[in-house]
Amino acid sequence: YLLDGRPLTVHFLRTSMTRRPFDAIDNRLLRLLHQNQNIGLSELAAAAGTSRLDVLHRVCCYRQWGLIEEEALTMLAKCGESLAAMVPPPETVLPGTIGTDLVDFLSEGAKHMNLFVQLCDIRPSARVLDVGCGCGRMAVPLTQYLSPAGSYAGFDLRDDGVESCLSRINPRFPNFSFQTVDVYNRHYRPNGSQRAANFRFPYADATFDAVVLISVLTHLIPEDLEAYLRESARVTNSGGCVFATVFLLDDATTHLISAGRARSDLQFPHDHGAFRALDEKVPERGVAYDEASIRERYASANLTVVEPIVYGSWRDWKSRGQDPESSVQDIIVARRGE
Repeated sequence: YLLDGRPLTVHFLRTSMTRRPFDAIDNRLLRLLHQNQNIGLSELAAAAGTSRLDVLHRVCCYRQWGLIEEEALTMLAKCGESLAAMVPPPETVLPGTIGTDLVDFLSEGAKHMNLFVQLCDIRPSARVLDVGCGCGRMAVPLTQYLSPAGSYAGFDLRDDGVESCLSRINPRFPNFSFQTVDVYNRHYRPNGSQRAANFRFPYADATFDAVVLISVLTHLIPEDLEAYLRESARVTNSGGCVFATVFLLDDATTHLISAGRARSDLQFPHDHGAFRALDEKVPERGVAYDEASIRERYASANLTVVEPIVYGSWRDWKSRGQDPESSVQDIIVARRGE
């Protein structure tokens, strides 16, 4: 490999992933990382002429492409901004999700938040709501993008995740707030006191510029999903953005599943009429919806889908696999109407 026409002397790890061509920012970052691993995000961002979030995402990609050692990203997380101090211990991360260690946790969050910022044209001063904030997988990378003039609010059904965010993120970033909501979900909070279909998000109308729902609609049955879309629209200002990940079914996806090309743990074998589920007894463990029906539900919630929908790698896993720059789930970006 050559970097600006000169040999790049780094340890290259074996990887089957393809990568995009380098641009000028990649050249600068790789040179800096090669020269000095004891460097923080702010220094890298200033030298490369980009945001700290973009640097974090790119460095996570370098690691997954095999261009830098894992230790280099671990070192970066411990320098300057002390990202490592905001990452929860593995036992706090929901079992079965991607990213239970520091490197994978940062990689997943940075990937989705980088896509969120780009696709929704988010400014550092934006007011963002994270529905289903968990233990801060999206919040941590956003601390490297939102300015003190911006704000972040997150809520979740799980007490331990919210408690981790309150103790690890909020003291460092007071403009980031978190709360637990006691809402019933057969998979995540079976003892919840309030039905999701009747739940009103604890914020006033038009409070936010953007709402994020990462792997939230994928755990909601139809009446609950419709309520969450309505509430997302209500708390978003006119023209604001709703960024959500989903599993969408159409003829092409059905064919890929039948042909064995979709991800093996995402076959959705149980037909519940309005949706398909991973688990017959507990459908909220994972649901997929017909794309046409999802579009109708968005329209009913006064949300206009921004074309095109970004289809995730889950549906053709045999060809696409785990790409550090794209989502496993499908991404819908929508704008609230007047």
